Amino acid sequence: MSQEAQQDNSSDHSLGTTPSDSSEEEIDLNEEKNEEQKEKSNGGESFQCPKQPESPLEEKKLIDGLRENDDEEGLKKGKNYYLISHPWMNNWEEWCKSDGSPAASSSSSSSSSSNIGTNYYNEPYGYSSSFVSYNKKSPAKKPEPIDNTTFIKEDNGLTRINDNAAENHHFRVLSESEWKTLHSWYGGGPELKRKVIQFSSLYSTNLKLEINPLTLKLYHSSDLKKEKAYVQASKSSTLREFKLEMCEQFGYNPDKVRIVDFHQNKRYAIFTKSEELRRLDDARIMDNQSMLIDEPDEKGDYVVIKEESSSGYGYGFSSSYVSRPVPPGTTGLGNLGNTCFMNSSVQCLSHTGPLIDYFTKNLYTSDINENNPLGSGGVLANTYAELIKELWSGRGPSHAPREFKRQLEQFAPQFAGYQQHDSQELLAYLLDGIHEDVNKIRNKPYVEMPEVGDRKQEEVAQEAWGKHKSRNDSIIVDYFQGQLKSTLVCPECDRVSITFDPFMYLSLPIPTTTKRTYFITVYKLTNDIPIKYACQVPKSGTVKNLIEQLALISGLNAQSLALTKMDGKSIDKYYEKPDDSVDNISERANLAAFEIDMSDSMTYYPISWEGDKGSAFILSVKNGPSLNYEELYDAIYDKLRRVLKVPQDRICRTVEDVIGESSNQADESMKMSLEVPVSKKQRNIDSESDEDESKGSDEEKNENPTHQQKKKKNTTPLFVISKMGQYRYSWSSKDDTELKNNGRPLNVEDRSSLVLEMDRNVYREIFDREADSLVEEHETTKKARMENDEGFYSRKPISLKKCIELFSEVEKLGPDDPWYCSKCKEMRRATKKFDLWKLPPVLVVHLKRFYHKNRFYREKLDSTIDFPITGLDLTEFVQAPYNQDEEPIYDLYAVSNHYGSLGGGHYTALAKNRLDDHWYKFDDSHVTKTSEDNLVDSSAYVLFYQRRDITRKEKQVREQETAAAASASASSESNTNGDEAMETESDKELDMINDSA
Repeated sequence: MSQEAQQDNSSDHSLGTTPSDSSEEEIDLNEEKNEEQKEKSNGGESFQCPKQPESPLEEKKLIDGLRENDDEEGLKKGKNYYLISHPWMNNWEEWCKSDGSPAASSSSSSSSSSNIGTNYYNEPYGYSSSFVSYNKKSPAKKPEPIDNTTFIKEDNGLTRINDNAAENHHFRVLSESEWKTLHSWYGGGPELKRKVIQFSSLYSTNLKLEINPLTLKLYHSSDLKKEKAYVQASKSSTLREFKLEMCEQFGYNPDKVRIVDFHQNKRYAIFTKSEELRRLDDARIMDNQSMLIDEPDEKGDYVVIKEESSSGYGYGFSSSYVSRPVPPGTTGLGNLGNTCFMNSSVQCLSHTGPLIDYFTKNLYTSDINENNPLGSGGVLANTYAELIKELWSGRGPSHAPREFKRQLEQFAPQFAGYQQHDSQELLAYLLDGIHEDVNKIRNKPYVEMPEVGDRKQEEVAQEAWGKHKSRNDSIIVDYFQGQLKSTLVCPECDRVSITFDPFMYLSLPIPTTTKRTYFITVYKLTNDIPIKYACQVPKSGTVKNLIEQLALISGLNAQSLALTKMDGKSIDKYYEKPDDSVDNISERANLAAFEIDMSDSMTYYPISWEGDKGSAFILSVKNGPSLNYEELYDAIYDKLRRVLKVPQDRICRTVEDVIGESSNQADESMKMSLEVPVSKKQRNIDSESDEDESKGSDEEKNENPTHQQKKKKNTTPLFVISKMGQYRYSWSSKDDTELKNNGRPLNVEDRSSLVLEMDRNVYREIFDREADSLVEEHETTKKARMENDEGFYSRKPISLKKCIELFSEVEKLGPDDPWYCSKCKEMRRATKKFDLWKLPPVLVVHLKRFYHKNRFYREKLDSTIDFPITGLDLTEFVQAPYNQDEEPIYDLYAVSNHYGSLGGGHYTALAKNRLDDHWYKFDDSHVTKTSEDNLVDSSAYVLFYQRRDITRKEKQVREQETAAAASASASSESNTNGDEAMETESDKELDMINDSA
């Protein structure tokens, strides 16, 4: 282990040690600063940017060489890297490949996942906008200045990377030499420098690039209510470095102030000088957390008054929030940053009766196994015990599980940081970790699990369980683990192998269909009312299969259909690769297919409306670049006739063309409503038209005396056409380019996205919103809605027992998971079957909602599973004999819920309080009562059941304890009253003696 890693690890365990003297601290800080200075001197500070070559091909060769040099050097702590726009880099690479020739870049094939050209910036973050499935690609453009604004945001004066921005999708990482070279050639920015930091866990030390530093809210003690500032700091910075930087920035004297952890605007810890050597990450400082610069007053006293705090972290403010007591077991858990998955699992587990008593009564302490190499030496069990005690203390409505999160990260680095994780995966680790910490077996013997062979199954199962218990003996095994019977059959020799394996939770598959159903709205060239079709394709199908099925049902040519996904009324994505799997298309996606004209010399323009006022469409026109404004306007107008309240016998370019000279009451009302100031864009168009008209001959004007009057009258266009900007977002049109009506060709390239803008009053009077939203349903759609089969996204609930039946079905092993047949002496793809042999007292059921579409992508099944709340009877599934008083009938006591999609969803918990028998919903720190009616829905992910005999025994024990406590209290009160009575009699006797005397 390196010296740096040793320093980090020693600081991890320094909470209970004697702090070192200040001179050692200063030496450590100086050494770290010297190391950083060395790294800076070895970095790219002295790098001289090469001149830009004349050939783009030479540019790429030069940049590739710089990248290779950096790869050879590798990552180093403190080394600088830079972020750059992924779309910009894609376009630059395509430009270089073509050596500056647009034609070459158009025809060249690229291995990049995105096709970036000017018109490909129409979607946020450079999503590809090409839509024809023939790999026809727009040419790359000569790179403009670097624009990194597409994946960053300004937040309280700080520049941060967007929360959903991903490497190699929204941005790329360049070495310092690459960035400085490209920036010297093309300019732009902003510069986004990031450092390599050292990340240490208990078992390893790793280097990583810190993409988003911590953002912290800085307060000062003279005004706790006012936020001082938002600042950024590296997770790897020490508290001392952070303190010195803040003092320099805000004018504090570092010798007279101290740093306070001001989490949730409550004091958690004052960091001493020795503790200031710890890194922010080790000190549990999190993103968006509050920090306090604590200043002394004129007398040298600190504003912070030391007093006992219920948080367990030391002292509190004199004005600190006093937590109100709550019923035991109803304390919420604060979200530390994407930790809802952890909170959900912990809350469910904390309502498990046997574990509550085991940890709150300190029964676990005698079982701590400090020498188990598979455990944490008791640290995890102790930390979990403290957390459970806090949750059942009733001291306050919420608790921040920061120490538990910290210790969890030490022993499970996969949960480090603040990314979203799976609540079931955390639960599995937590149960296993606690088990190893309290495992009563100190020396595990080597055992081999037996096969049934010719012996009785009951005998072999009991032997297998005994061998398992000889290595694993804990409360987790006693209450959470059962046995599965595994049956393997060789397909060649029919050899049968039956074994019995322990399990801690039951992962049940959710029944699904073998086909996928997609609803697709088809827009025909004839401008008929769009029709929605239902298409079924195999789950293993492709985009080509889906389009061909749609063509078969609709009677259209598959080659002329452009399949898209809609976001509201705008086109969000084009499915251009026919061989792509339909696994990447959600069945709930709003799909649309546009028929396009496949004639020669056709040009295609995706067209949308400003503000999503109308439905997007694809315009097919011949020789598009050669069209002038009026010709393009007429083609668009003809496409819009169905949704405009306009005369059908002529083309109307202005409002006056629509209402004409008629004087009937309806038209007059329309005229009045349309007499409004027009938009800036429309005024620009009008002025351009007036300018063109003003160039006409004076003779023409003299011959037509009403010329000027007509020009002013006919200047309100129905809509204005603009070319969508490169970096345009749906809420901003500042980068759009207005097309000029000057009679000359517009030169709008193929596949350029256009935007229509219509004045608000014109839109209200002329646009037919009802016609625009009108869609006919084909008989296939009606049939699909009526069938409503059980399957993906089905509305019909699936019984939990069907999931168990599916779990117990025979399946064939995959090619990557063969079984060795001892009879054939070969690896075989055997058939495998699981049966429930013995169930544990506490049954954890994991519903496998997340399934792998492929190696890299998982999707969620949101089918509703109908699970019983009381009386889950599993006697029909259990094959082992059981005692009558241990009948496998279970009652639900907790549910871990997941809402939303994988990776971006939210976890909550539902749990039944064993003291008042009420159900509560735990949404992080927010806890509310709920009812059994709200338990069964499509969000249920992990179910917690307890066998009825265990629940009965728990209630009997609690009743006995309550009775014993009441008896003890009554006895104590009786003794007190007796003592008081004896004292009274004694006093009377003493008084009589005194009186007699």
